[in-house]
Amino acid sequence: MNTVNMNYVYLVSTESEESTLRANLFLDTAAKTGVCVSQHYRLNDSVSVLDEIYRSLFSSTVKTVVVLTEAGFFRDLAMKAANHSVSDLQFIVTFDLFLSIPVGTFPSNIATVYSAVPDSLDTSQGDDEFDSYFKNLNPTAHSQEANPWFQHFWESSYDCSFDGSEGSMCDQSDITEHMTSYQRNPFVAPVIDSVDAHVQALKDVLECDEGTCDELPAFTQEAYLARLKQVDFASQVGNNGRVAFKPSGDPEDTRFQVMALNNIDGQKYLVTEWSNGLFDAFTDFPIQASQCEEVCLDPQCFPLRLKEGEAVVSRDCNNQVFLSWFA
Repeated sequence: MNTVNMNYVYLVSTESEESTLRANLFLDTAAKTGVCVSQHYRLNDSVSVLDEIYRSLFSSTVKTVVVLTEAGFFRDLAMKAANHSVSDLQFIVTFDLFLSIPVGTFPSNIATVYSAVPDSLDTSQGDDEFDSYFKNLNPTAHSQEANPWFQHFWESSYDCSFDGSEGSMCDQSDITEHMTSYQRNPFVAPVIDSVDAHVQALKDVLECDEGTCDELPAFTQEAYLARLKQVDFASQVGNNGRVAFKPSGDPEDTRFQVMALNNIDGQKYLVTEWSNGLFDAFTDFPIQASQCEEVCLDPQCFPLRLKEGEAVVSRDCNNQVFLSWFA
């Protein structure tokens, strides 16, 4: 974030648990890297909240909006731009939202959407236990107790219902399509690696084969986390590397590509690369800064350090005026 120079951003999240976790992580990172979250909007089902966001954008020079919502909220937010003259708005979204964007569905005045994309996600047609299990799941052979997510996934994917109450009944044609068109989700491989890492850490902490572990009463979260940070093993799911962690807790060989989706021509462009904590920006496709046109200072994000008796008048990127005085 230091490299792309997003001095001021709007943050949009929802009240869901996942969105809240992502928002808190972003706020913590922003505070450490000098990015000022000028406004944080928490969306609910009210359309008025979306209108409020765009009204703020009219009078603000903040043109970068970080969106940590579910796909439906994101589409509603983007389509609101069709009714407003926001000409240089930029979205920065999560990878799952980035994948869900149909080309040409946004108004032309939203030129670019940015996202950080893992550069080596495994989408191969694996032949492991996960792929075999998932391909054979269907409405007639699944356990709702074991897989409470499955019915929602299937009905939304194939536009049918298990009981025929909404739309058509899920039938054999859906099952055939599922088995023949299956492709491993790119998020599967890192999830399997994560589970394997936890299993190895637990095995190291609890040194027993079966029955009641004598070590269990002495088990502590601190001991477990210490073991987890020390795991080091070869990935079993095609990531061409090993699973290990740095002292900071970040995985080794962390590489991301920052991609831009150009809404006008529908092409995706590589903007920057993130490798092991550093950005490598490409000057031929820079990310525009979202900041004040004039010199400004937002006390909320950048506390004023005044000498005794000094007073400073400053404004933020929403043109709000602040008077700071140190007596």
